[in-house]
Amino acid sequence: MLRNKRENNLNDNNLDPLMDVLTCTVGVMLFVVIFTVMEARSVSYKLVTPIQSAEIPTSKSRLLLICKDGKIKPMNLNNAYENLKMNSITYDNMPQIIQEANKNGSDDAYFDFKYELVEKRTYWADERWPIIHIYEKKQGGDDKISIKEEESNIRKMINALNPDLSWIAFAICDEASIEVFREARDIANAKGISNGWDPYKISFPIHVPLNFTDATAPELFLPQ
Repeated sequence: MLRNKRENNLNDNNLDPLMDVLTCTVGVMLFVVIFTVMEARSVSYKLVTPIQSAEIPTSKSRLLLICKDGKIKPMNLNNAYENLKMNSITYDNMPQIIQEANKNGSDDAYFDFKYELVEKRTYWADERWPIIHIYEKKQGGDDKISIKEEESNIRKMINALNPDLSWIAFAICDEASIEVFREARDIANAKGISNGWDPYKISFPIHVPLNFTDATAPELFLPQ
């Protein structure tokens, strides 16, 4: 009797092993997701109010507060420019005005200001302009702890401002000073005083050339 031989069909694809691998992979991924969600529920986050810049009210006088090395100090540039007699200084009287400004001095409890005359001769004209050198005094200023005290000089200075006449410009120079900046800004906001901030990389002494032709002075230190 003849028997029909059964041929092996080598072209049949058995996908069972692949399905087993995919099932195991999906199961592992689900386990990882569930475990991650459960762990994330026990994590706490500290949310900090971001610092925000405010529109500069040009009609008001400015109080400049330098936030550097974890301390905050006021820089009185008004006196520095008043000594230069900016409204009446000319090419001819500039050497005398600068000499008198250095003689009279304009230092305060936090910074010291010195003046220098720069002269440049060109084919077309002779030029002169003053340079203000600003030196930081190591003493003085408030940190994030002392500014909370009622006797804090910075606190008193901010509270003495008239919100209708003054605004505050904060110059933030490093991360160590962000907390003391926030404390000072809270005081200003509570008093209703307009304020704004900008990051600056400042190292003393600061040299401010008042070259009116090239306008090389940083905007922060220009007359307001």
